[in-house]
Amino acid sequence: MNDGDSRNPFRTDQKQLYLDYLEEPASSERRTRGDDRGIYQYYLLEKNGLRVLLVMMDVRYEKRSPNTISESQWIWLENVLKSHGEESDLILIGSGTQFMMNNRIVNAEHWD
Repeated sequence: MNDGDSRNPFRTDQKQLYLDYLEEPASSERRTRGDDRGIYQYYLLEKNGLRVLLVMMDVRYEKRSPNTISESQWIWLENVLKSHGEESDLILIGSGTQFMMNNRIVNAEHWD
């Protein structure tokens, strides 16, 4: 389903198939946070003294137009940034949609 959102009737099954494909452990947070929550995740990476916080958002699973992410994911993001942002030299946030579009592509899904 292109541009799917929280109304996708197959989203729970698709989530589990995706996590199975990634060989995600049964005890991982992405599996245990519940079927009503997406697969957002963060990683703390360090190499040669550079500390990177990599945050991967899930902008579809809980999407209810016009909100791209749910209130629970906003709270999760805020907690991650509070907990790990200060200790990181670089913070990268990824999502499946474009941002800072300036209306370059008409009707493209993007962050406001």
